[in-house]
Formats: sequence, C-alpha cells, structure tokens
Amino acid sequence: MPRIIHFEINAQEPEKIIEFYKNAFGWKFDKWDGPSDYWLVSTGEGEGIDGGIGRAEGEERIINTIGVDDLDVYIKKVEEFGGTIVRIFCNL
Repeated sequence: MPRIIHFEINAQEPEKIIEFYKNAFGWKFDKWDGPSDYWLVSTGEGEGIDGGIGRAEGEERIINTIGVDDLDVYIKKVEEFGGTIVRIFCNL
C-alpha cells in the first residue's frame, strides 16, 4: 500500500512555523545549504516520516509525497477517481 514518505509545509513566515513545531512537538530543523529558504525537518526517531519547511511563493500549502512502485498505474488511478496531477517528482 503506498504511504506518505515526505511532507512539506510552505509558509509566508516559515520561521514562525518552525518555532511552533519546535516548541510544541520537539521537532528539529536544519537549514538547507541551497539557493532557497528551506529547512529539513526531523520529527523524531523510529517509525514516522520527516519533511521540510519552505518559504511560500504565493499561497501557503502543505505537500504530501506518496511513494508508489509504478508511477503510470497510480497516475491513471488518480485521474480515474477525479484527481488532478499537479506535479510529479521522480526519484530514480
């Protein structure tokens, strides 16, 4: 069964979001050394997923990345059940 393997939170003021999750849940954040404002999120040890927080370009949103074994099959399923493919990221 495909599961969420990564999440992203995009916010106008990511520093406020970082402080909230750090204080409320003890999550850890590491600033990415890349060309954009992006922080890697560690939500803890053991089972679970990690994610990222970035500065929103436009509206704020949350992105959930789902790992699948056959991209073409799941694109068809998404469209069959009324979904729209917005963005595809393929990690080979």
